[in-house]
Amino acid sequence: MGADEAVRVWDDSLAAECAWDLHAEALAAALRKLQPFDLWLAGKVAVDDQSGSTMIRAAELLGLPQIHVVGKLDVDGGKAVARREMDGYQ
Repeated sequence: MGADEAVRVWDDSLAAECAWDLHAEALAAALRKLQPFDLWLAGKVAVDDQSGSTMIRAAELLGLPQIHVVGKLDVDGGKAVARREMDGYQ
């Protein structure tokens, strides 16, 4: 198992913006161009406000299911099982 490709999405016009909704729209637009894809992984939270809202909103804009704060990911035979832990519960 391994990644076939990685893509960095960057827009200089958004570098100084703190509006997560603008970042989500830009990310969703970039991801639309990359479809089809099997799995999209993103970081846990932003270093500026730690809201983690950008990736959730981008998934919503794309009509994709999402899970946030994944602690373990198992991929086998084209099937992925994500596990998350919140407040000590799995």
